[in-house]
Amino acid sequence: MCGDVLVSSLSCAPCVPGYHQRRLGSVSCDACGLGTYNLASGQSDCFSCSYGSFGNRTAATACFACNVGTHADLLGQTACSLCQPGEYNDATNQRSCKPCPLGTFSIVNGSTACERCPVGQHQDELGQTGCDDCDMGTYSDTVGTDFCKPCKVGEFGNSTGQPACHQCLPGTYQNVPGSSSCRFCSIGRFMRSPGQAQVMLSC
Repeated sequence: MCGDVLVSSLSCAPCVPGYHQRRLGSVSCDACGLGTYNLASGQSDCFSCSYGSFGNRTAATACFACNVGTHADLLGQTACSLCQPGEYNDATNQRSCKPCPLGTFSIVNGSTACERCPVGQHQDELGQTGCDDCDMGTYSDTVGTDFCKPCKVGEFGNSTGQPACHQCLPGTYQNVPGSSSCRFCSIGRFMRSPGQAQVMLSC
């Protein structure tokens, strides 16, 4: 029968694990090829390594799990593929890599974790390789955020990528949030204190 080999005129012996035989009347067994395995004796076929695993040797009785930072999305692989920039894998034996979450990024192959966006930047899309500067009139004072906050009234942001906004100087004010500049006090009015949202004093 298939899976056995002839060892004498009276009996056949089963193929050992890691080997197989599809042909009748054989005198030897064939080793399982790369990317396949066999863990039982007397088998006629070998099995492909499952998703998330690989086989890099012949006559294997088991496949190896892909390491963190890698994946195998096809059956019968002889090696695992590195996660691409913008992806990561923090677990073994995975079929696919995961996209970097919002507020994070990765720039190298084989990442096991994504980096958080620094202050002054944000990322509102999945699977990215970098972060975007906050626009003028906005800021980010925390790492790993997916959005920038508008400058408060009495403040302004006149450049991109800022971790904080600036207070309006004395003599100026701003009553609109998210502004990139402050307004001058009108004629006949003045402002002694910084960071004001409206003019309160008349000459």
